[in-house]
Amino acid sequence: MLLQRIDEFSPQSLMMTAWSLSTLGMSGWSQMRVIADAARPRLAEFNELWIGSILWSIASCPVEEEEELERKRYLVSLSSAPVLHPLGQWRGHKLCLLANGLFQVRDELPEIWQQVETRWMTELAA
Repeated sequence: MLLQRIDEFSPQSLMMTAWSLSTLGMSGWSQMRVIADAARPRLAEFNELWIGSILWSIASCPVEEEEELERKRYLVSLSSAPVLHPLGQWRGHKLCLLANGLFQVRDELPEIWQQVETRWMTELAA
């Protein structure tokens, strides 16, 4: 029932729903797909924390083998969020969420991944 009104959710509410379902182990791929579909047309409204958390939630959601390719397509699609181009001031927890969220699709997003990996390694060395 909650996801029936998903189009009314703010970007922050979409993120919190995805994160909560993932953290509690209550997420299924069908739920994450609904959240991702609601987020895609509104990507310009997402800040670093919100898109990073959505990406992490989708990446950490258990999927069946036949759903893996679809999940990757969603991760690539959501990575078109303006807040990722250019990568900007991603640091700390937000950068960690992004790195974990995009790791599965690093080969599909070489330019973004290179920036994420470089920034992450710099943070780890600091």
